[in-house]
Amino acid sequence: MKPSTIKKHAVTGVIALVCLAAFPARGQDNPQPMSLEGAFGRFTERRPAPTEFASEAERQRTLRIQYMTALSGLYRVLVAEPSRNSSAVELQKPAAHALATMAAQIPSVFRVPSPAPEGASGALPLIWDVTKKEEFNALTESFKASAESLRNTVGNGGDVRRALYAVRYHCIACHSIYRSAAK
Repeated sequence: MKPSTIKKHAVTGVIALVCLAAFPARGQDNPQPMSLEGAFGRFTERRPAPTEFASEAERQRTLRIQYMTALSGLYRVLVAEPSRNSSAVELQKPAAHALATMAAQIPSVFRVPSPAPEGASGALPLIWDVTKKEEFNALTESFKASAESLRNTVGNGGDVRRALYAVRYHCIACHSIYRSAAK
């Protein structure tokens, strides 16, 4: 993949993260456009109105979906060009750092029991089963360790492909047990 394409993916990933953080999901267009002024002129934007949630579980589920989508986006930036050329490495460093930082926070997005609705893709109730807590925590800790190893590998010039494999392995291991597929 060309460096210009990698840069485009990295920029898209950063924009997606900013949007996920700034704008809640499923909001309605705000009838009052927001005016933005800066060095490149004046722009108008219709921002989504704040989302109303029926329950704390729905709010938590939406946040978790956005969080996991952001993690996936960071992984895709890293996997887009796992070579050691200098432009790829400079784009991989911030993505690997962000992925490792977010991986460390995975337990916090599962604090509130908020399984996916029946028939929908997402977290299974099994995650909040006290008899499975130790296993789930072991998986999240392993994912966190693999993401930290990836960050170090990118920074130290190691085998990025092997580190990416380890991260993906932990995603699949957890999802195969604790995530339902849409019916």
